[in-house]
Amino acid sequence: MPLNVYPARVARTSVLRAAGRTTVEHKAQYHPGDEEFLCLDGRFTFDGLEWFVPGSYVHFPPRTVHGASVQVPGGYLLYLRTTGTAVAHPVSVPRHTTPYALDAPDAGSPATVSRVTAGPAEAGGSEALRREPGGAGQVLWSTLRAGESLPDAVAAHDGPREMLLVSGALRASGGRVVQAPAYGFYARGLRDEPLVADADSAILTHSGALA
Repeated sequence: MPLNVYPARVARTSVLRAAGRTTVEHKAQYHPGDEEFLCLDGRFTFDGLEWFVPGSYVHFPPRTVHGASVQVPGGYLLYLRTTGTAVAHPVSVPRHTTPYALDAPDAGSPATVSRVTAGPAEAGGSEALRREPGGAGQVLWSTLRAGESLPDAVAAHDGPREMLLVSGALRASGGRVVQAPAYGFYARGLRDEPLVADADSAILTHSGALA
């Protein structure tokens, strides 16, 4: 299900659901642009070693070979973002199953994998999962207790910005309450209304050049 297309970066944001299957699929491939996702539901692996579960976040830089040993026993639901063309280029004979840079002579793994817990906040604050070189943009994971406002790192950004409310609820000015899951996009220069956690909440935010 598409959520947003941001023309300035040829970026696409969507929710992707896949059914479970019992076979192991060998679908090594790479994309010319970035690919990243947050697992919202399910359990799966691209290499037979690293398993993604709800709350797992991963970013594959451009030309990262992955998918050599795909297993999706129970299906999955992903919050997926890509930049540039989303065309997948198959790799018939991958060097190994672990994700690696197509152009790296040592076949090292460039995938930046961070695990977060998409559940009730135990401590308020934000964690940077990824930063654009030069500080032009960032991906933040924020947890709020009921009554807390969005951290300055999120609320003070002029945009563009994408926000995914993964769990909990946010209260806007005027008393309107937004329940998870919910998605919002704010164009550059558009200031959104103040948001306060109506319940313990978790939020994924892309801001600046990453939005």
